[in-house]
Amino acid sequence: MSHSVRLLVRHNSGAHEIRRCFCGSTPDPQPPRLSTPHSCGGPCSRVRESGCGHPCPLSCHPGPCPPCQITIRLPCYCPRQSIIAFRCGLDRDRGLDRNMSCGDICSRILPCGKHTCQKVCHAGGCGDCPIREAARCWCGKSEKELACDEGDAQESFIEGEVPWVGRYPCDQICERYARFVTIFHLSYVL
Repeated sequence: MSHSVRLLVRHNSGAHEIRRCFCGSTPDPQPPRLSTPHSCGGPCSRVRESGCGHPCPLSCHPGPCPPCQITIRLPCYCPRQSIIAFRCGLDRDRGLDRNMSCGDICSRILPCGKHTCQKVCHAGGCGDCPIREAARCWCGKSEKELACDEGDAQESFIEGEVPWVGRYPCDQICERYARFVTIFHLSYVL
Protein backbone atom coordinates (compact mmCIF):
# COMPACT_ATOMS: atom_id res chain seq x y z
CA MET A 1 0.00 0.00 0.00
CA SER A 2 2.39 2.69 -1.14
CA HIS A 3 -0.37 5.00 -2.35
CA SER A 4 -1.95 7.78 -0.37
CA VAL A 5 -5.44 7.30 1.03
CA ARG A 6 -8.12 8.58 -1.30
CA LEU A 7 -11.60 9.72 -0.33
CA LEU A 8 -14.30 10.61 -2.80
CA VAL A 9 -16.56 13.44 -1.61
CA ARG A 10 -19.65 14.45 -3.60
CA HIS A 11 -20.76 18.07 -3.60
CA ASN A 12 -23.74 19.56 -5.39
CA SER A 13 -21.40 20.76 -8.08
CA GLY A 14 -20.02 17.26 -8.74
CA ALA A 15 -17.45 14.79 -7.43
CA HIS A 16 -14.26 16.00 -5.80
CA GLU A 17 -11.45 13.63 -4.84
CA ILE A 18 -9.64 14.24 -1.51
CA ARG A 19 -6.26 12.65 -1.02
CA ARG A 20 -4.93 11.97 2.47
CA CYS A 21 -1.32 11.43 3.48
CA PHE A 22 0.05 7.93 4.21
CA CYS A 23 -0.66 8.17 7.94
CA GLY A 24 -4.16 9.53 7.32
CA SER A 25 -3.79 12.71 9.39
CA THR A 26 -3.73 15.35 6.66
CA PRO A 27 -6.12 15.85 3.72
CA ASP A 28 -4.50 16.90 0.42
CA PRO A 29 -0.93 16.91 1.82
CA GLN A 30 1.48 19.53 0.57
CA PRO A 31 4.84 17.97 1.51
CA PRO A 32 7.83 20.21 2.05
CA ARG A 33 10.49 20.19 -0.61
CA LEU A 34 12.62 17.01 -0.62
CA SER A 35 9.95 15.09 1.36
CA THR A 36 8.30 11.88 0.20
CA PRO A 37 5.44 12.66 -2.22
CA HIS A 38 1.95 12.21 -0.66
CA SER A 39 3.48 12.53 2.83
CA CYS A 40 2.40 15.22 5.30
CA GLY A 41 6.00 15.43 6.57
CA GLY A 42 4.82 15.14 10.19
CA PRO A 43 5.25 12.24 12.58
CA CYS A 44 3.47 9.02 11.58
CA SER A 45 0.16 8.82 13.45
CA ARG A 46 -0.88 5.28 12.51
CA VAL A 47 -1.68 2.68 15.15
CA ARG A 48 0.92 -0.10 15.05
CA GLU A 49 -0.23 -3.56 13.95
CA SER A 50 1.17 -5.00 17.20
CA GLY A 51 -1.13 -2.72 19.20
CA CYS A 52 1.64 -1.83 21.67
CA GLY A 53 0.58 1.81 21.91
CA HIS A 54 4.01 3.33 21.26
CA PRO A 55 4.11 5.81 18.36
CA CYS A 56 6.01 5.12 15.16
CA PRO A 57 9.28 7.14 15.23
CA LEU A 58 9.29 7.77 11.47
CA SER A 59 7.78 10.72 9.68
CA CYS A 60 4.68 9.99 7.57
CA HIS A 61 5.71 7.09 5.30
CA PRO A 62 4.37 4.52 2.84
CA GLY A 63 4.14 0.86 3.85
CA PRO A 64 3.79 -0.69 7.30
CA CYS A 65 5.42 0.78 10.38
CA PRO A 66 8.60 -1.02 11.54
CA PRO A 67 8.48 -3.18 14.72
CA CYS A 68 8.56 -1.15 17.93
CA GLN A 69 12.14 -0.64 19.16
CA ILE A 70 11.34 0.84 22.59
CA THR A 71 13.08 -1.00 25.45
CA ILE A 72 10.75 -2.04 28.24
CA ARG A 73 11.96 -3.03 31.71
CA LEU A 74 9.69 -5.25 33.81
CA PRO A 75 10.26 -7.38 36.93
CA CYS A 76 10.50 -11.17 36.67
CA TYR A 77 7.95 -13.56 38.21
CA CYS A 78 9.84 -14.60 41.35
CA PRO A 79 10.16 -12.68 44.65
CA ARG A 80 13.60 -11.32 43.67
CA GLN A 81 11.86 -9.10 41.07
CA SER A 82 14.97 -9.02 38.84
CA ILE A 83 14.51 -6.52 36.01
CA ILE A 84 14.17 -8.04 32.53
CA ALA A 85 14.75 -5.68 29.58
CA PHE A 86 13.41 -6.44 26.09
CA ARG A 87 12.38 -4.67 22.91
CA CYS A 88 8.64 -4.06 22.83
CA GLY A 89 7.88 -5.16 19.27
CA LEU A 90 9.91 -8.35 19.02
CA ASP A 91 7.69 -10.95 20.70
CA ARG A 92 4.37 -9.38 19.73
CA ASP A 93 5.26 -9.26 16.04
CA ARG A 94 6.11 -12.97 16.17
CA GLY A 95 2.95 -13.83 18.12
CA LEU A 96 4.93 -15.14 21.12
CA ASP A 97 4.21 -14.73 24.82
CA ARG A 98 6.92 -12.94 26.75
CA ASN A 99 8.96 -15.10 29.08
CA MET A 100 9.70 -12.91 32.09
CA SER A 101 11.76 -15.58 33.88
CA CYS A 102 15.11 -14.51 35.32
CA GLY A 103 16.33 -18.13 35.20
CA ASP A 104 16.99 -18.38 38.97
CA ILE A 105 15.19 -20.64 41.44
CA CYS A 106 11.75 -19.24 42.35
CA SER A 107 12.08 -19.53 46.17
CA ARG A 108 8.47 -18.54 46.98
CA ILE A 109 7.11 -20.05 50.20
CA LEU A 110 4.91 -23.05 49.34
CA PRO A 111 1.43 -23.55 50.83
CA CYS A 112 2.91 -25.90 53.48
CA GLY A 113 4.70 -22.87 54.98
CA LYS A 114 7.90 -24.88 55.58
CA HIS A 115 9.52 -25.22 52.16
CA THR A 116 10.26 -23.00 49.17
CA CYS A 117 9.58 -23.56 45.47
CA GLN A 118 12.56 -25.12 43.72
CA LYS A 119 11.32 -24.56 40.14
CA VAL A 120 13.02 -22.06 37.84
CA CYS A 121 11.37 -18.58 38.07
CA HIS A 122 7.88 -19.07 36.59
CA ALA A 123 4.51 -17.41 36.02
CA GLY A 124 1.48 -18.43 38.10
CA GLY A 125 1.27 -20.34 41.36
CA CYS A 126 3.86 -22.80 42.57
CA GLY A 127 1.42 -25.62 43.35
CA ASP A 128 1.51 -28.02 46.28
CA CYS A 129 4.70 -28.91 48.11
CA PRO A 130 6.35 -31.89 46.33
CA ILE A 131 8.50 -32.87 49.33
CA ARG A 132 7.71 -36.17 51.00
CA GLU A 133 9.00 -36.97 54.44
CA ALA A 134 8.95 -39.81 56.96
CA ALA A 135 6.06 -39.46 59.41
CA ARG A 136 5.10 -41.46 62.48
CA CYS A 137 1.62 -42.52 63.42
CA TRP A 138 -0.08 -41.19 66.53
CA CYS A 139 0.87 -44.24 68.60
CA GLY A 140 4.48 -44.07 67.33
CA LYS A 141 4.71 -47.72 66.22
CA SER A 142 4.55 -47.33 62.46
CA GLU A 143 6.16 -44.95 60.03
CA LYS A 144 5.42 -44.09 56.39
CA GLU A 145 6.20 -41.41 53.86
CA LEU A 146 3.68 -38.54 53.54
CA ALA A 147 3.58 -35.25 51.67
CA CYS A 148 4.88 -32.55 53.99
CA ASP A 149 1.45 -30.96 54.58
CA GLU A 150 -0.49 -34.24 54.66
CA GLY A 151 -1.97 -35.63 57.85
CA ASP A 152 -3.16 -34.20 61.14
CA ALA A 153 -0.07 -33.35 63.20
CA GLN A 154 -0.59 -34.06 66.91
CA GLU A 155 2.05 -33.91 69.59
CA SER A 156 2.12 -37.46 70.87
CA PHE A 157 3.60 -38.86 74.03
CA ILE A 158 3.44 -41.87 76.29
CA GLU A 159 4.66 -41.55 79.82
CA GLY A 160 8.31 -42.49 80.11
CA GLU A 161 9.09 -41.91 76.37
CA VAL A 162 10.38 -38.96 74.36
CA PRO A 163 7.42 -37.07 72.79
CA TRP A 164 6.97 -37.16 68.99
CA VAL A 165 4.66 -35.64 66.42
CA GLY A 166 2.20 -38.19 65.09
CA ARG A 167 0.52 -37.30 61.81
CA TYR A 168 -1.89 -40.12 61.09
CA PRO A 169 -3.78 -42.94 62.80
CA CYS A 170 -2.19 -46.30 62.06
CA ASP A 171 -4.12 -49.42 61.09
CA GLN A 172 -2.93 -51.29 64.17
CA ILE A 173 -5.07 -51.26 67.27
CA CYS A 174 -2.47 -51.88 69.95
CA GLU A 175 -1.93 -51.21 73.63
CA ARG A 176 0.08 -48.04 72.79
CA TYR A 177 -2.68 -46.70 70.56
CA ALA A 178 -5.33 -47.34 73.22
CA ARG A 179 -3.15 -45.60 75.84
CA PHE A 180 -2.45 -42.67 73.46
CA VAL A 181 -6.15 -42.25 72.62
CA THR A 182 -7.02 -42.23 76.34
CA ILE A 183 -4.35 -39.63 77.10
CA PHE A 184 -5.27 -37.60 74.01
CA HIS A 185 -8.99 -37.55 74.91
CA LEU A 186 -8.24 -36.68 78.54
CA SER A 187 -6.01 -33.77 77.52
CA TYR A 188 -8.71 -32.61 75.11
CA VAL A 189 -11.35 -32.64 77.88
CA LEU A 190 -9.12 -30.72 80.31
